[in-house]
Amino acid sequence: MKRFVTYEEFLGADQAYFADRWPYLSAVIGMLERMEFDSCLELGTNGFPLVKGSDTMDLTPFDGLTYRHDAREPFPFGDKTYDLFVALQVWEHLDDHQEAVFAEVMRTCRAAVLSFPYLWHSPESPRHHGLGHDTFSRWTLGVRPVKRRIIWRGRALPAAVPDALVRGRFARAVYVFDFDKAGR
Repeated sequence: MKRFVTYEEFLGADQAYFADRWPYLSAVIGMLERMEFDSCLELGTNGFPLVKGSDTMDLTPFDGLTYRHDAREPFPFGDKTYDLFVALQVWEHLDDHQEAVFAEVMRTCRAAVLSFPYLWHSPESPRHHGLGHDTFSRWTLGVRPVKRRIIWRGRALPAAVPDALVRGRFARAVYVFDFDKAGR
């Protein structure tokens, strides 16, 4: 049985970093609960993985870190090592290495859940500003996700939600990939 972090555990996390993220994280957990997987690798968790017992990869060390590794370099494990890869609000920080990292995810994992800042209005932070589905498609090598959702105010909405509703309101796009079904 898979276990996911609870709200009580969330309250014990670094609230300076995680403040106001529970509605978004709980919506992602709801999506993960409906997925079948045994092994999971989470990237960039800041010491707070969502899946209990998952392996973690990050640049910054923390208790329980599995791989202290720069994801922009080839991953330090073999093909299809993990059933699931999770990276939430990480992709925009990969400094023009998004495509190469996604290729590594496809090589090493059977499925992936990625989230991105969706149509944020943050001109002072270009890596977060105005990102949309065209950018995400480029970053994920044009591989079609099996599911796309927009998470806004703690609810997972269809990806076809009108952009005007969420533009500049810190919505997140969540893409779910099944690489066994990719290209079908």
